[in-house]
Formats: sequence, structure tokens, C-alpha cells
Amino acid sequence: MPRLLPLIALAAATLALGLGGCASLSADAPLFAVADQVGPAPLEEGVWIWPGEHCSARNAKRRGRLPAKCLPGELRRSADGAWTFRFQDHVPLRESADEPEMPRAYRLIIAPATHVRAADAFAPLYVAEYAPAEPTDTVQSYALIVPVGTLPAREFRIETTLSCTAIDREGPIEGITITRNESGETITACKATTQDGVREAARRAAIEGLNGMLANPNEEGARLLFVRP
Repeated sequence: MPRLLPLIALAAATLALGLGGCASLSADAPLFAVADQVGPAPLEEGVWIWPGEHCSARNAKRRGRLPAKCLPGELRRSADGAWTFRFQDHVPLRESADEPEMPRAYRLIIAPATHVRAADAFAPLYVAEYAPAEPTDTVQSYALIVPVGTLPAREFRIETTLSCTAIDREGPIEGITITRNESGETITACKATTQDGVREAARRAAIEGLNGMLANPNEEGARLLFVRP
């Protein structure tokens, strides 16, 4: 079974609990709304898998029940226009018995990381604001989404968290508050308060990590493939 920690599920849980060795961008409340999803939908709705060392990309052509090791889930638009990602029922919600269960479903707002002028235009990069579907008042997390191929995409690369260290490397960002330890050497948290701050953080994360995302498509949790509607 592949490790679940790199994926959006436990990433959100980790941020909510304030745990983890690498601080990632979060917000205390939603900063994006459905209306901010400017342009056509960049991703196909349907069943997706996370290929990697434990899951061959060939499973994207498989019919019937998908292996739990591929972490299959359904990515769909909700009635209100937001996105939901729900791991299928046979996917385990924890890595071991001594860990808390992760939520099965997440709510996402997928907005352009750049300011798109035309309502019918796609963007090169997207930022996803996400949190467990229930409860709705939890900490918001952020991911970078890079669609691959013809849009709406049937493949995309993802950075499931935006590293505070990476986004602070070029200096302060208006709308992002950085917290350091007593010595000032280590970043312990970074909080977003504006959309523009999140977008700039996503762009910096893309510059920092895009080469690795594209060069290592089989890295766990870095790539998703569409299977079927």
C-alpha cells in the first residue's frame, strides 16, 4: 500500500493539527469562492488514480474495481459549482491502526493561479483551496495543479502542499504571514489572508518545484490520471 501522507487527504489533516516537519501554506478561513473559478473547467470529471511506484499507470485503462493501492477517487463538480474529491469506499483511511482516520471526501475551489481575463480561457496553472468536506469550518490548505495535455485535462501534476520555505525564498509576499521559531532560523507556519497572496505563493511554488513534478511523474502523490467518467 502506498504511503498516503503525500496526498491531499493527510496533508489537510496534518495542517489542521499543526503537525509535520515541513510547514505549508494554510488559511484560517476560505479565501476563494465558486465565482473565483474563472474560465472553463480545467479537469475532466470522473474517476482518477494516483500512479506511482505502487500503482502502474496502466491501471488507468482498467475496467471494473480499481486497486486500493492506486487510491482511486471521484473528482466532480458539486451542485453549488465547487469541486469534490472523494476516495472510493475500498480505499483505506489510515496507514496503520495507531493513526487517526483521514476524511474520505474533500471540497475544493480550483481557481487560476494567474488572472485570466477571458471567461472562456484556460490558465496554465491552477491553485486549489481545499479542506475536508465535513466539518466545513476547518483550516484551508492549498495545492498547485498543472494540467497536462488538451484541456479539460485527463492528466495533471500536483503539489499537494505549498512549502512555506519555498514561497518565502524570494522575500515577503503581501497577504502571507510567516512565523518563525525563537532563533528566527526556521519557519514554523505561514498563513494566507488574501487571494493574491495565495496566487503569488503558487507561482513561486511552481518555479521551485515544476521541474521535479515533470521530471518525476512516478513520484508518489505527484500525478493523477483520469480513468473514466
